[in-house]
Amino acid sequence: MPNMNEKTQIPYGVLAANDVPFLFDDITMHGDNLSHEQLREDVQERLEDAIQGVVEDYTHKATQIVKNLDVAEILDALECHGLWDSYITEEEEYAYEYEHKGKAVKLLVSWLGGAPLIWVLESPFITYCRPCSPCVPGAGDLNSPDADGMVAHCLPPEDMPEDWQGNIELLEAYRCV
Repeated sequence: MPNMNEKTQIPYGVLAANDVPFLFDDITMHGDNLSHEQLREDVQERLEDAIQGVVEDYTHKATQIVKNLDVAEILDALECHGLWDSYITEEEEYAYEYEHKGKAVKLLVSWLGGAPLIWVLESPFITYCRPCSPCVPGAGDLNSPDADGMVAHCLPPEDMPEDWQGNIELLEAYRCV
């Protein structure tokens, strides 16, 4: 089933990021920008290939020379000199992890049709809610609590929207039932 935590076998919970603006700001300011990290990996690989191609024209030791270069440092220098100044990205993904009373809460921010969503990938908390629309198959819609609905990972109670009306349980208590 898509959108399920492989370890816990519990679906991800998805929440409109605009409902938790302080958490959304924390994620986008302090989280890992996965889109940018992937872009850096791609550019670094292309730089290595380009350098390899140029060096091959002058020596038979091109592979050894390029292997000893710190291409990441070259990329850092390019970034400092404005590599991304005119680069426009559509929507980015941010991964974010924090601890709540010694337990990991793993989140992802992505956009769906321009709307930012917070995905609760792993948490010591679960709740019951309606399933998401077909746009996010298998995940739980944390904006729609439903005592008779599906189970999904959710944020710690203090991080949920103030006006949220659902019930939150500890994952360990759910597992014991």
